Amino acid sequence: MGATTLAGWKKAKNHDITCPSGTQITISLPDIPALIEAGTIPNHLVDAAIGAVKGTTTIDRAFVIEQADFVNRIVALTVVDPKLTDADVKDVPVEDRELIAEIATRQRDLDALGHHIGGLHEDRDFRRFRGLDGLDAALEGL
Repeated sequence: MGATTLAGWKKAKNHDITCPSGTQITISLPDIPALIEAGTIPNHLVDAAIGAVKGTTTIDRAFVIEQADFVNRIVALTVVDPKLTDADVKDVPVEDRELIAEIATRQRDLDALGHHIGGLHEDRDFRRFRGLDGLDAALEGL
């Protein structure tokens, strides 16, 4: 397998995924540090997200609201097609928002169907590495 072209590599930043609702969308993983540095994600939302990951934040009403605001903002920044405004995000199914936010924050790399966002689920080496080899064969005949 040879090296790809720079144009091909740049094009690979967009990923087609399936959400829990069955909706198929295109996403591009956000550069979260750059978004924070640029102020695109407000500091109070960043603090809420970091606290949640570290487990150091007290879960209260304010935290839940800030966490929801962070998820909604990161979803709007991640979804490429269909293009979403911040106002649109609240109409997206909550289970879809949660999946998109998990992918955007690098907590997962598989969509609702178990497909790798970069398409690696079709690669034999990836399947072996992730322990996914043989699962389909074991289910054939059921």
